[in-house]
Amino acid sequence: MENEPSRILIIDTAWVGDVVFTTALVEAARKLWPRAKISALVSPRAAGVVRNMQTLDEVIVYDKSNRERSIGALLTLGKRLRQDKYDVVLCSHPSFRSALLTKLSRAPIRAGYEARWARWCFTHTCSNDLSFEPYHVERRLNLLRALGLSVQDTGIHVPVTQEMTALANQFLNDEPASTPLLGLVPGSAWGTKRWPAEKFRAVASAAYEKLNARCMIFGGDADVALLSEIAQGVQPAPIIVLGKPLELVAALLSRCRWVVGNDTGISYLAIAVGQPAVRVLYGSTQINFRFHAPHQAIIAGIPCCCPRTGHGKQSCSWGDPPVCMNSIEPDDVLASLSNYTEENTSGEV
Repeated sequence: MENEPSRILIIDTAWVGDVVFTTALVEAARKLWPRAKISALVSPRAAGVVRNMQTLDEVIVYDKSNRERSIGALLTLGKRLRQDKYDVVLCSHPSFRSALLTKLSRAPIRAGYEARWARWCFTHTCSNDLSFEPYHVERRLNLLRALGLSVQDTGIHVPVTQEMTALANQFLNDEPASTPLLGLVPGSAWGTKRWPAEKFRAVASAAYEKLNARCMIFGGDADVALLSEIAQGVQPAPIIVLGKPLELVAALLSRCRWVVGNDTGISYLAIAVGQPAVRVLYGSTQINFRFHAPHQAIIAGIPCCCPRTGHGKQSCSWGDPPVCMNSIEPDDVLASLSNYTEENTSGEV
């Protein structure tokens, strides 16, 4: 690029996890263009991921699933983007709606992923082959590389503000700061990505004896029954985090010593806030994240009823619970947590 842009827009209106990965793209863009105004366009469910990023100047919330789902609302947003006169738009969400918004911005430089509509919507493209999807962060950084720029992966980062830390401490007011907390993330929008509830309960039940830890279970409004099933009979009683704002969830995750979760956004949010040790469970999906120690992927390691691309499926063709996820044993998960504890303790001075 010959001239440094003054206004940049990054579009990612997908799931929470997708926007967590896009934080790396925001950081890279800021390093390249320190004086530019950088905006992010996200959905309401993911706004809390980027709202407190100091490398962002503006967060635009697009409620595409509800209040702004109509064509008229999309065209109105497109008009706003044109009026904002962006020099560069980076579209990290491979959907037609996001591509159309990129086109409607009329920015002179528009980068996105190769697709049927790519030639019409984008000026620059890069690959998005789901049969061999590259590392989630690298796939986003490739949008900058498509512009001929050199960038490096600096990881995913979601800040936790002092205000949210105070609210988290207030939420945990009966829990001493010295108490080790094990976070569990049992939910997922996709059925074949869920580890069975009874296996989460087995980990929760053994947490106090094997880790001297109390459990904190995270879920959304739709997970009331799931969280109750996991918590049933567990002692000491788990702390239930249900339907809380994403910024508060991030602060609570940062209080945990370990997190065990499905391949879902909150598990990656735990890594992004600097949680020490995250275990992500994989069955029907690809492992598209570089897990640096002490984080770890725990995989089924057996055939799956569907190709390990995309989101998986809502139900397993071979059985219920999903055969691949059901093959992961609680003892293996607990052993990985115990090993981290022993290594961490042995390294203390």
